[in-house]
Parts: sequence; structure tokens; C-alpha cells
Amino acid sequence: MTRARRCAAAAAAALISVGVLSACTSTSPDAAKVNGTTISQSTLLRELHALGGNKAFADAYKNLVSQELAQGQVAYPIFDQGTANQTYTQGFTAVVLNTDVQAALVHQEVVRRHVEPSAAQVAAATATAAQQFPSGTFTAFDPWFREEYKLRAAESTALEKALGPVASDTAAVQSFYTKNPQDFIAQECLSHILVPSESEAAKIRTELVGGAKFVNEARQYSKDTASAIKGGDLGCVQPGNFDPAFERVADTIAVNQLSQPVHSSFGWHVILVRSRQLQPLDATNSGRIQQYLKQETAVTAFVGSALQSAKVSVNPAYGTWDAVLHGIVAPVAPGPNAGAPTSSTPTSAPSP
Repeated sequence: MTRARRCAAAAAAALISVGVLSACTSTSPDAAKVNGTTISQSTLLRELHALGGNKAFADAYKNLVSQELAQGQVAYPIFDQGTANQTYTQGFTAVVLNTDVQAALVHQEVVRRHVEPSAAQVAAATATAAQQFPSGTFTAFDPWFREEYKLRAAESTALEKALGPVASDTAAVQSFYTKNPQDFIAQECLSHILVPSESEAAKIRTELVGGAKFVNEARQYSKDTASAIKGGDLGCVQPGNFDPAFERVADTIAVNQLSQPVHSSFGWHVILVRSRQLQPLDATNSGRIQQYLKQETAVTAFVGSALQSAKVSVNPAYGTWDAVLHGIVAPVAPGPNAGAPTSSTPTSAPSP
């Protein structure tokens, strides 16, 4: 139950608690669109300035990032290091924009259900909002940020009541297991072809679709020399052994189906899953699923489901919409690494 996709979704949902703001329509260029609702660049920049400008919050966030990094996890500092002026990292910007996407979905559902909170309910959300931040940091935000967050907290409370409790009975457990096979992979046998550019990966994929043999293409083109001599064979492994960008695609494409070009810190991949074995829905996994469902809030469950069908477009300056992860992935600069995907901890973002 600790797969990359679920960890990333949970981290983004957790960050809703530290500043998910209502998406709004603006004349400034779009940062993203969610089912037709615009999140403007000016709104995103205002949020970033509010978060980064609150020293108490920034210090607390920095400490949590340090803890995540010390544990070997991927984390996103607020500011880039070594720049003359404070520049927000692409990773942190993507995390904040992800929370805006989720906030837009919640707001749309609140409106659809006609359960918008009253002015009194919004005003009463101050205490709830303050509890979601490190002690003493909420009052240091500017008034605009505090009001926006109070509205978000009130909408979340209203939707939680309208949705009711999350089911955790036998049928719900079976449904979760069926809909989330990527969370229960015991082992999968993988092959890949690694090249430096997307255009090369796309060309190779076209040749494979046209009838070229995967093993021959891997031996001829793959820059991962260790697997190239074996026709691209990476072996049969348990989950959690590869770069998160590589693994989230490998874990979700169908067996014997070629992936689209996949970018990781090593370059561009064409991935083939030769076989996949799932864990059984035994007493242990049933218990884990039931425990997860009991801990999941109705709003978190709603957001997770809504993200799967949401129509989201993203300004390329801020990243791309990942249809597998169901979230915004920040632009990734080509890394210095070469060779096969390496073991790494699933991506997660810290939340105060």
C-alpha cells in the first residue's frame, strides 16, 4: 500500500491542509485549467509569495524537507539554492499547483451539490485553518491568504458532511483491490530501451509497432549497456526498485504493451512489461485495505476519484499533467546519470 502513485497522491492531499486555495478566473495567462475552471498565473504567484514570505512557515517547511531528504525520500525545497534572488523551485511550484487543482475539484463538487458554506461557517473556520499549520504560522500569512484558506477549509467541511463516511466493508475492500492492481504487485519482469532524447524513443517505438524485435532494437540503440546485451532485459523484480518516473509507468501499463516514451533522470525509455504477478487478496492485504479505507476521509477519497476523470491542462512552464500519477509533474532537466534505472524511494512531498 506504499506505492509511488498512492504516496504522491497522499502527499498532495496532505498539502491541501497547508494552503489549498480556491481557483479563480483571471485575465492573466493560465497556470492550469481544471474541467474548464482557470487557475491563473497571478493566483499561483500570489500563493507562492504568501508561502515563501511567511518566515515561520518557510522555516518549518525547510526542517521537514531536511527530514524527508535524510530519510532518502524525494522532497522539494521552497527556494532554489545558489541564486542571487529567491527563486521558487519547480518541484515546490508543482506541489502548490497540484493543491489548486484539487481545490478546484472540491469547489466544483460543493457548487454541484449546493452545499456552499455560509459566511458564518467560513468565519468559524479560522480555528480549523490555524490547526493545519505549524503553531503560530497561520496568523503570519497575509489577510488574502488567510481568507482564501478559511474558505477552503469551510468547503472541505461542508463536502465531508455531504459525502458521508467512507465504506470499508468487504465489498469496498474488493472494489479497492480490483481498481488498484498497481498497489499489489508482487513481481514484474521488465525490459526497456534507454536513449538520450524523446524523438529517439518515439522513433524506436514506431519501429517496434511496425514489427521490429524488441531485443534487436535494445541491442542496437539502448544506452543502458548492462541490459542492452540482454535485449533490454531488466530482470524480474519487486516494486520499489526503479526511478519513480520509470516505475509508475511500468506498474500501470498492460502486460506486453509498449509504453509511450517515458522520461526519467536517466533519459528516455521505451518500457515493456513481459509479465506481472499480483499479491493475493488474502487476510493480510484485506486488513491493510480496510485499515486504509477507515483512515481515509471522504474528501480525500472524493479527490482521488475525481482526479482520475478530471480534464486538466497545464501551462508547460509549470510542468505536465501525468495521467498515471493524476497530478502535475514539474519540468525535469536532463540528469547526469547514465545506465539502468536505479533503486529509489517513491516520490513524496513533505507537508507541515
